[in-house]
Amino acid sequence: MKKFLFLSLLLLQACTVFAPKPIESLTVAISPSISVESFNQLDQTFEKELKTQLREAGYDVQKLELIRATSNHQAGEMIISGLADIAFISKLTYFDLKDQGLMPLLTQLEPSYNLDPTELDAWNDPVQLDASKTLSSTHRSALYLGSSEYAMKLREKLNTGEQLTWIDLNGAKWCHVLVTSLEGYIYPSLWLIENYDRRIVELFQHERVIRGYDEMMMRVANQNCDIVVGPEDIRDQYASKWSSAGYDRSASIYSELELFALTDAIPHDVVVYRDGQTKYDEVFVQDLQNVLVAMVSADIKNPLFEQMQIKGFVETSPEHFDVYAKAYDYLQEIFN
Repeated sequence: MKKFLFLSLLLLQACTVFAPKPIESLTVAISPSISVESFNQLDQTFEKELKTQLREAGYDVQKLELIRATSNHQAGEMIISGLADIAFISKLTYFDLKDQGLMPLLTQLEPSYNLDPTELDAWNDPVQLDASKTLSSTHRSALYLGSSEYAMKLREKLNTGEQLTWIDLNGAKWCHVLVTSLEGYIYPSLWLIENYDRRIVELFQHERVIRGYDEMMMRVANQNCDIVVGPEDIRDQYASKWSSAGYDRSASIYSELELFALTDAIPHDVVVYRDGQTKYDEVFVQDLQNVLVAMVSADIKNPLFEQMQIKGFVETSPEHFDVYAKAYDYLQEIFN
């Protein structure tokens, strides 16, 4: 009898230890980065996998729902109003609403170069660029000198160790994309403000190309632009096109387009929850972070993440997005 009671007690303790903690509900909102059709095909797969992963982490989520918001702003508002518990939104929306209680949970990872931003020789070496490419929570915008006659004069000046003056830069023909583009306008303009107390709009010759980077790269290939601005990896994106598809250049894009400056880091988009959330304890929030990181890092990635082009996540904090504050204020200045 004593032996039976002892075994019963052990079984009771085992059930107590290993029984998953019940979570009444978890609602996840995503921004409309995929079509309604794709969402309707993938939402249940995502819900099922997230629920399974959380159960393995020790939680029994009784009701798990994925909602496709009509905009980033709506997804953020759903967190504030309590209609969602976590949301995948843009960094712009996070800044718009962060004073209303939004707290960053994770930031997305994107390909970037793991190189010292002050070592520009390395950034102009395709071998070092290729070897250093990794997933990172930030990337940069860059300023490039083309192969026009005036651009080559500026390149020669830099190669002798001289610094470019505002007169040098103002004498160049600049090409850029939309003024709302972080890589193609905002951050390069902030670089000019920081280094010359000027901005792109003050340049004597600056042109917004209508059809985006394709047109901009075509123009610099044809030597119609002296300086172009864009993502840190734009040469990698256009390397195969450089000698074909109308570009018709005989030399490598890395020899004809020299990176001469890098901007401040640009953080990536974010997963948020509500600050002071009383529905869950800190342990669950941490475990939820770990589960989402594991899901996006798996060899077979959830198809929803594939469709949303999410390559990775890393735990984050409000301080990570401090580098975006100047860009956010500049965007507000443009629109107001």
